[in-house]
Amino acid sequence: MSKTTVAGLPNYVVLRSKESGKCMHYLWNEDEFGEYYKDMGCKRDIDPVSPFAKLQVVPSTIDPGSMIHLRCSYNNKYLKLTKKNGVFWVSATGDEPVEEVEESSSLSGDDPDDKDDKNTSTLFEPTFPDVDKSNNTVVFRHVQTGLYMWTFYNKDYGEDINHVVCVYNKDNIRKSNLYNFEPWMSYEETMKAHKEEVRSLEAHTLSSWKLYEAEAKAEKAEIEKVKGEMRWVWDEYVKVKRKGKEQEVRKLKAGSLSALGAGG
Repeated sequence: MSKTTVAGLPNYVVLRSKESGKCMHYLWNEDEFGEYYKDMGCKRDIDPVSPFAKLQVVPSTIDPGSMIHLRCSYNNKYLKLTKKNGVFWVSATGDEPVEEVEESSSLSGDDPDDKDDKNTSTLFEPTFPDVDKSNNTVVFRHVQTGLYMWTFYNKDYGEDINHVVCVYNKDNIRKSNLYNFEPWMSYEETMKAHKEEVRSLEAHTLSSWKLYEAEAKAEKAEIEKVKGEMRWVWDEYVKVKRKGKEQEVRKLKAGSLSALGAGG
């Protein structure tokens, strides 16, 4: 697994919708996804090891520290905007990175059916809002439009459009703009990490058990010590009581003899 980071993100990354918990993935089946085929979405419960969920984070040449390109590893296409029905959907159809920062006429036009998106920039800017303690939350702003990546959902629309990724708002970051990120790992790397985690847990359990045994042994020794001290105290008490009774008996005997002598 690559340890390289680009603009604060792993070189190969999996993005998981913070709202639905599902991984962002390539919509690969035209029969199933219809007009959103080749777009990105958070529709299926995709395993994070799947190549459909694997994204390469490619640094930009104009600002590699803060601007990036996202490349779908399944088809090696860059994520770009595709205009359909007046909405800019994020699709994995870019043949090459495009580092355009000025908004083009095709993007700002009012025609909802305008599909002239060949100049759409593939530049995104990741930012990391401090929303929880996990420190793995990211928001993506499409540089050319200034719009934030968003997993579309509206209960008044059908499932064909819901959970497809688009860019929408320029402000008012909401939960549907947030994604958790993690390094992409192959199945073999995932199994290796799982085995290492199991071994670590077993070692910790064994260590904890040994510590418990040592503490139990020490506690038992302490109990035996206290019992021994209690036995000694009891024996001393018995001795004192016996001695006291013997003295009392001798005293009674002496008194009886004295009384007999006086009577004679």
